Amino acid sequence: MGKRLYGLDFGRGLAILGVIFAHSFMGQVTGWNSNILFDLAKKTPIVLLILVFIPVVALTLMGSLFSFITAVCVTISSIKITAKGGNLIWRYIVMKMVFAFVLKFLEDFWGQFLNDVNFFKEHRFYIPTTTLLYWSHTLDDVGFFSWFVPLLVYLFSKIPRLDYRHCMVIFTVLGIVLLQFNDVTIEYCIKLGEWFESHEFYFFYYLTTKLDNGAFAILQYIPFGMFGAAFGLLFSHTNDFKQYWTYCAILSVICFAFGIPNLLNDYKTFVTAVFGWIKPKSYLFFMGAIQSIAMLICMHLADNPKRPVEKRYRTVRRTTFLRRINVLSLTAYIFEPRYNRTVLMFYKLLFGEGADRQQEICLWSWHVVLLYMLVCTTLWAFICVLWEKGHFRFSMEYQLSCIMSWLFQQPYNKMDYKSAIYGPVEELKKEMEAEKTKTAAEVEVVVKDSA
Repeated sequence: MGKRLYGLDFGRGLAILGVIFAHSFMGQVTGWNSNILFDLAKKTPIVLLILVFIPVVALTLMGSLFSFITAVCVTISSIKITAKGGNLIWRYIVMKMVFAFVLKFLEDFWGQFLNDVNFFKEHRFYIPTTTLLYWSHTLDDVGFFSWFVPLLVYLFSKIPRLDYRHCMVIFTVLGIVLLQFNDVTIEYCIKLGEWFESHEFYFFYYLTTKLDNGAFAILQYIPFGMFGAAFGLLFSHTNDFKQYWTYCAILSVICFAFGIPNLLNDYKTFVTAVFGWIKPKSYLFFMGAIQSIAMLICMHLADNPKRPVEKRYRTVRRTTFLRRINVLSLTAYIFEPRYNRTVLMFYKLLFGEGADRQQEICLWSWHVVLLYMLVCTTLWAFICVLWEKGHFRFSMEYQLSCIMSWLFQQPYNKMDYKSAIYGPVEELKKEMEAEKTKTAAEVEVVVKDSA
């Protein structure tokens, strides 16, 4: 498929919106204490529990959707670059490796600066120090997928007699195996990290903690990178949505076939464990299926050529705000804790404390919680509109572009935001006009023939 897949852009925007929406309550009010969430559930009417509460919880747990779609996007990009020939693909992979480290530096520095530093509270100005985080965040997965997935795709493409369908099978099998045995890989990685630390290889110890520690430990989520690579290969070689849905159905059936037996072992601790750092296998398998379906729904609405162009145009126009949010995706991940905390500070003036963390009870009613989450997400969308008027200056994406351009002495234009936000609308508008012109010409021919 040659053109940009618009559904992937607003799919990632939807994932970011979900982060802002879900983290506003779970991160800032409950402090990630799931017991407070369950206390709120007890106070919620059963109808609202089904229509609102459960979907919100599901959205909270789909934190890997952004990383998964990132794996799809970098696969498509790497295939296009490889087709140009030469050593461009190796330059691309090196740039993505550097990108991963620069992104990590920006996240650690700004994340701690925004969350921990308060000059007015401390009564002094000072240069803050940055503590290295020995656990993984979503952006660790994004950085890792950005270079590791294209590297694997390129290496597999060099194996003789191995076409893209064979590679899809390999990536799918790899993903399933890594999901099923992720506890084993994490255990061995922890032992390897301990060995590195005991022998004073501290940098390598730091790297292993990114693999085995944290709610988004890379070894937990690398299977989604494999699935993303398989989808990326498929999207690059055909534009047949029937094939897309066929592969999605096969992958989903496999994931549920592995997830359900694992759930029989996990069911006693499943509900609480999904909010922990090391996720249950069953949850990961279910997410593998659910996020694949969610991505394809987004693509069907925006990219399926068999869907009337007028409907696709309306979908793309109405999701402009999601593409705008996607442009500031990295900024959202880094700014989100400080942003939500600031909104909460003003919200508490009206409604008081939201939760008693010691007693593990929610002090707000369900409608106050829902209003707070909606305020956070709506306000962020409005901030993105205002920030666009300033060309997104000083955002994380802007800083990344400046640093990468300086390091590689060439434009690294991650801030070509107008084409990302408004390009899809303009392209579909042209497609509509071309279709109208074609229809008018066909009608004219019919009239002449009948005359």
